[in-house]
Amino acid sequence: MRVLLPAALVALFAGWCGTFYYGAGAAAVGVGHAALLGLAAWAWRGWDPLRLGPRAKVLPPLLWLWVLLAMRASPVPRAGWLAAALLPALLVLPAAIARCWYPPDDPSGPGDRDGEESRLRGALGVTVVAGLLGAAALVAMELQGSPRAAQPLGNAVVEGTVLATLLPLAVGTVAATRGRLRAVAGAALLFAAGGLLATRSIAALGAALLGGTLALGRGRRRWLLVPALVGALLLGPRVLELAAGKDHSALARWSYWQGGVRGIAARPLLGWGPGATPWTLAPFVRPQPGINPPGEVLGDVHSLPVQLAYELGLPGLLAALALGAAFARARHREMTAPGERQPPGSPGLQQAGLAGLVAGAASLAAGPTLGTTAPWVALAVVAGAALPPPAAVDAVGGEARPRRRDARVGWLYAAIGLLLLLPLDAALVCYGAARRAPPVRARQLLAAAAELDPGMPLYRARLGWIAPTAAARAVALTSAANAAPGVAALQLAAGWAGQAAGRGGELELERACAGNPLDGYAPFLLAQRHRDEPWAARLFARSLLANPTFLAAVFWEERPDLFAAALREVAAYDGVDDGFRQAIVVTRPPRSGRITVVRVTMDTEPATALSLHAFRRLPWPATLASVAVRRDGALAVGGLPTAGSMRSTLSEAFPSRCVGASAGIR
Repeated sequence: MRVLLPAALVALFAGWCGTFYYGAGAAAVGVGHAALLGLAAWAWRGWDPLRLGPRAKVLPPLLWLWVLLAMRASPVPRAGWLAAALLPALLVLPAAIARCWYPPDDPSGPGDRDGEESRLRGALGVTVVAGLLGAAALVAMELQGSPRAAQPLGNAVVEGTVLATLLPLAVGTVAATRGRLRAVAGAALLFAAGGLLATRSIAALGAALLGGTLALGRGRRRWLLVPALVGALLLGPRVLELAAGKDHSALARWSYWQGGVRGIAARPLLGWGPGATPWTLAPFVRPQPGINPPGEVLGDVHSLPVQLAYELGLPGLLAALALGAAFARARHREMTAPGERQPPGSPGLQQAGLAGLVAGAASLAAGPTLGTTAPWVALAVVAGAALPPPAAVDAVGGEARPRRRDARVGWLYAAIGLLLLLPLDAALVCYGAARRAPPVRARQLLAAAAELDPGMPLYRARLGWIAPTAAARAVALTSAANAAPGVAALQLAAGWAGQAAGRGGELELERACAGNPLDGYAPFLLAQRHRDEPWAARLFARSLLANPTFLAAVFWEERPDLFAAALREVAAYDGVDDGFRQAIVVTRPPRSGRITVVRVTMDTEPATALSLHAFRRLPWPATLASVAVRRDGALAVGGLPTAGSMRSTLSEAFPSRCVGASAGIR
């Protein structure tokens, strides 16, 4: 039954361990780590698992060593622990898939029918799982009333990427089967294609068509006209918007890509470290008003090449590209080998697997990349399908027979990997338990999590949010903010807590402004702190334009002169719509009645949860900052928009620096 193990692996990660929401839970993370490390140990046979040949086999260890070097040089080294521990397992996983379908001790040789049928049964299992994923996506979309299919992965583009990666293998399976098995494979292919189309992802659909073109023979490529036409009908309006430069998603991604390029320019050699994107990217991104919402959590660059260069530097990107090119070259040489040197079953499923690898990489070039593991498992599975059977390697002069020493190396690696990951996974268990525990017990559990995984900023931040005193809250949140300098939400929380405890907080609030310039909380709190400075009125004006509710702030009752000066600055503020500025100036909310607070929170919605996007932890709502206002006054100005939500606002109107002459505030 191990021929079905790859299908079970795809189902496990695409349905649970590698999904956006459920894949962040402690049980899913632990099971996923054990599965990857266990398969790597079981399949470890020599130092060339991807069968790149004597010259190119140095590339996988070279890439891993560069990941370690980039992690050591990173300002946030904790972010790279998972990459350092699991990258070897992911590189060995294709060999595990090949071993499931073609055991190393199988005496099959070129042309052996049993070996070909074994791989075909395995590919059929993966195809059925892809069909189930597509069907689940369609059913969930209908039940939820969503315009795009996103379940069970939790994100439409990630869903599309996984299906686009598996579809070429499904196409190859349909072409290789006969009778009832072809009917089963064909039905699964239709459901998978339907789910892919329902994601409405242009990148995923284009990648799937590219993969299908490579997987099919020339005489059968006309069948791709059907999904191409359906996709054109579904996505035609969006393609036109994209061509006209009006597509909201494309404009937002352009901001991410530009930010990634700025980050690469800042550290071109070693990058910011593996996994560092969510913790460092925000200050490099210049959000576009009306496109990038204030407080947007930037967990991804949304482009695999850009993110690899951002995290590993340009040499790391080149090593990854060289590895992919070497794998494709080795597989192409095998599929075009003449006569008896050609592996059994080629080109067939091997070509379909390579086509799936190309499709997955093409989809990741413009989509979410490193946040979830399901796409990487799917890539490993199709890469395993592209590998020839061990007997075929022996036929072309390679070494198919396992050596006991190599097997021991695999289990040694798995043991070391588990030892490295065990404290992190145990800390995650404590975090999950703390989410459901009363405050006193939650503090104990979070303290244990922070001790087991001291580099994880979120654990210290959670300790701060439930701390019994203002001083303890400020200390814990400041420590968390220093560990993740690019996460604007943590900077805002630390700055607010520091002010409340009388411990300053200006540096953290300036970082919050740099990472989230379209929001008004950090400028308002900074202006309160520096109320007697000559530039405070302009900083207040910026906060009023970004958050008009602050017109009802209780603070103004103590300083009406400063309120009048802020309104004068609003009237003269450049880069913001004249009518909107005039509405701010003439609005006079009542200064009497009940006092309440307006607050900025995190993790209230899973789709935008900071814990999920930035730290891959389950959501736990918290308040980042608050401002006291008159309730009736806040209701009176509640209908006003914000400058950050208006396309007419210029991004230059909200610079990333907030304070003093160094910020250029006039």
